[in-house]
Amino acid sequence: MMKKLKECCGGDYLCAVYADVEHTSKFVVGYVLANDSDMTIIQLVDPYGKYDGIACILTDKIFCVDTDTKYLRAIKKLVDYNKEDCNYVKKWYKYADVLFDIHQSKRICEIELCESGCDDVSGFIVDINATEIEVLCVSEYGDKEGKSLIRRDTISEISYDSLDTKKLEILAKN
Repeated sequence: MMKKLKECCGGDYLCAVYADVEHTSKFVVGYVLANDSDMTIIQLVDPYGKYDGIACILTDKIFCVDTDTKYLRAIKKLVDYNKEDCNYVKKWYKYADVLFDIHQSKRICEIELCESGCDDVSGFIVDINATEIEVLCVSEYGDKEGKSLIRRDTISEISYDSLDTKKLEILAKN
């Protein structure tokens, strides 16, 4: 799997990445920006070919990577059509860079813990250290709900700048 992810990394390869063994037909589509033995960073693309945020997924969770399928070729046509909407591509080198960017830009993120298969925590990262992050939690309606201190080694997936997190940011401001 690492070899395939490395081949896709940093290129113009649109991939479908499968990482949910409980729901094996569930996948995300995007461009692999970086990966190592711990995390894989993907620029997500929605079914309409538009930019849909950044996701960091535990590399060990990934069990299948598709490239050059009929579905992906169709999405690529939509990406090319929507080029102005899918031009985020920031060069990420490691997972810590993503955490720092979420924290510095004061963006809401969604965090899956312990490979639970769901977003266990949503909110703003307010503090980061080598072993933990502190998150100001936000409800699905944008209400502040206290803080959570999370061990970094329990994070199995983290995403931000998606349509879902942008919605929460708007709700949290008002």
